[in-house]
Amino acid sequence: MYFALDANKAIVDLPGYGFARVPHNVKKHWHALMESYFNQRQQLKGLVLVMDIRHPMREFDEQMLNWCRYADTPVHILLTKADKLSHGAAKTVMLQVKKQLQDLEHPNVSIQIFSSLKRSGAEIVMKKMDDWLAYPEYSAETTSRPEQVASRQTTSTDKRKVKAGAATTKNKPRSHQKAKPTKKPKKKK
Repeated sequence: MYFALDANKAIVDLPGYGFARVPHNVKKHWHALMESYFNQRQQLKGLVLVMDIRHPMREFDEQMLNWCRYADTPVHILLTKADKLSHGAAKTVMLQVKKQLQDLEHPNVSIQIFSSLKRSGAEIVMKKMDDWLAYPEYSAETTSRPEQVASRQTTSTDKRKVKAGAATTKNKPRSHQKAKPTKKPKKKK
């Protein structure tokens, strides 16, 4: 999916690529496409690699990091779902991933803890993307970002697409969450 920020800049989202349940030959085809994309796409300014903090550095993640290292592409890792762990446990995972990254010898990788549920860490990744896309005038404190300006010029349906692309996260419908049980009113005797 492509999300245009302006006439010359876009964000490309690869939703579910690492976790999609598809036949092996389809994954093999995707693998070839991704390798070609990272090796030949000169305009690529960086990759935000989304990892579940409970399951970081899977084979797919390491492959993405290797492609980016080979292509000299900066990577920013989001350890998502940090709200599922205590603060101390989340920090421990981040330190473990940093250690693994040192072993991979990728020269340009940053990492952060992120929670979309608690809305923590969004300003860090947005600042990183602003830097990559040469939007220095839009700091984390600025209230009018390029995607917000674009969203004011679109319909309400398009707003969700622009905002989802800006964070490079895939919005999941609330239907995946368990419904909270409701209490039945007590009958008076």
